[in-house]
Amino acid sequence: MELRFEASILAAMLDTVRAFVALNLEMASTRRIIALQRGLRASPELPSAQVAWVAAPNLHLGLRALGSMDAALTPALADGMREALRTLPPIRIPLVGPAAYPSESEARLVVVEPAQIPDALRNLGERIEALVQSIGFAPETRPFRPHIVLARTSTAVAVSRWFASLGRVDLPEAQATECVVFEQKAVPAAEYPALIRVGLSNPTSHRSQRPRPSQRSRARSKPPAAGAQDSSTTIPSPPKVPSDLDISPGSDVDAVKSDDA
Repeated sequence: MELRFEASILAAMLDTVRAFVALNLEMASTRRIIALQRGLRASPELPSAQVAWVAAPNLHLGLRALGSMDAALTPALADGMREALRTLPPIRIPLVGPAAYPSESEARLVVVEPAQIPDALRNLGERIEALVQSIGFAPETRPFRPHIVLARTSTAVAVSRWFASLGRVDLPEAQATECVVFEQKAVPAAEYPALIRVGLSNPTSHRSQRPRPSQRSRARSKPPAAGAQDSSTTIPSPPKVPSDLDISPGSDVDAVKSDDA
């Protein structure tokens, strides 16, 4: 039997995207990170080497590089992420920076990173890793080092004086708002397209204050007297999820020995 494929079908079968998994952070933390990036750009100790600054919408906390991914896997990955992250506890991350990879004497990346990796964040990383392996991705061999890339340098540079010129930098503890799979374009873009978004719990809405069904039924059966105030609990509107503000993920840590993720 001879098999023939239309050109459009063959192209769809071979369609791949370069992707990575990252976390969006609450807007207050993201604004502070942007302020740090601006301080570095304005410093008189800015290195003479060419520095490529990451656009503000791409200031994400990178978790896992997926590399070239078959676009047909996107629905399975989306369903798996929603299920795997459904019971995840709220994630708050203490941040420090600026920091340099691989070192301050030979920096190629300027980053913000967790002061320590909280258990909830490590749990998230383990769930993502188990999920991507279950749908055919090779295991990640590098250590789990989530980070936010602020800038990349064209050559290895010493950055100790540059960082010291900022004085003491205090970054807030960040709240993760959503887990996102981003497509990373070969040509740098102002904003990476989001392929998948999964909202995460946050402490203010993790426990619903909605009254129990029995309470609601009693309230309906016996309407309040005229002029009486409604004593039911007001349910606050959910906070707005910040727009994509990203980084390139885990493989960026090893940018000196591999291409960007």
